[in-house]
Amino acid sequence: MNIWLWIQAITFQAIRLISVLGGNTWVALTLPLLLLHFLLTPCPKQDFKILPLAIIGISLDMILTQLGVFYFDKYPLWLLILWFSFVLNFSHSLTFLRKFKLWWQVALGAIGGCYAYVVSWKLG
Repeated sequence: MNIWLWIQAITFQAIRLISVLGGNTWVALTLPLLLLHFLLTPCPKQDFKILPLAIIGISLDMILTQLGVFYFDKYPLWLLILWFSFVLNFSHSLTFLRKFKLWWQVALGAIGGCYAYVVSWKLG
């Protein structure tokens, strides 16, 4: 496996953990990791093109916040960084999912997404 895929996957998990545990207080730790992605990526143009997909996740989280499912004391900047970081996985460490049929991808995304939210909730 390409070393870049490992770096990218580990960087995403670090951003995720730092974001969930530190919230806005630790945003300064996540930004350099996100920038590291763009310094090391083999395809920066492709990565910049895919970033707008994060708007879908950000919008969904905003709707859930308005509905009272989520509550934040302050606007969650960390959540924006987390969504941008997650979207960057599509072209890198999640490319293995392309070999699965679309319905499997949807099912794995639904299960993985719910799992990530539950784990984050449990972490506070």
